Amino acid sequence: MSSLKNKITGTRNNGISAAYTFSEASSQKKSVLRKGDDKMQATSSPAEILANKLYTIADKVRKAETVYYVAVHELNTLKLDIEMREVDLFKSGKVDGKNELTRKVSILPETEMLLRKKLDLEAKVHRLKSDYWHLKAVQENYRHIAN
Repeated sequence: MSSLKNKITGTRNNGISAAYTFSEASSQKKSVLRKGDDKMQATSSPAEILANKLYTIADKVRKAETVYYVAVHELNTLKLDIEMREVDLFKSGKVDGKNELTRKVSILPETEMLLRKKLDLEAKVHRLKSDYWHLKAVQENYRHIAN
């Protein structure tokens, strides 16, 4: 068995291409059969497994990014709702504009639930951002392994 490196490039329907290398020796290994649910399936070569992981991680990153930006949009909408509620309180005369502390005392009971929801959404956004960047790092690691 030679230790030559083969370069294989694969593309999928969505146009994403992945390049990966593997030794000739590992590509010549025989497929091992494993028991599936109701039929036998052959295991893939390491190169095929890596290519599959590249495609699946790209989909996971896209989904995580979508979820993250939806949560950011919800947070921004909630911030706008809080601002609108405060404006309504000023217009209705329930808030006296003498000083900032007096305004906060008047506004807080009316906006407390919205502010608590804002804190929860901010925590969710930070968690989703962390998940998204983790998946991006995993994807980048797979790309480095593939090349």
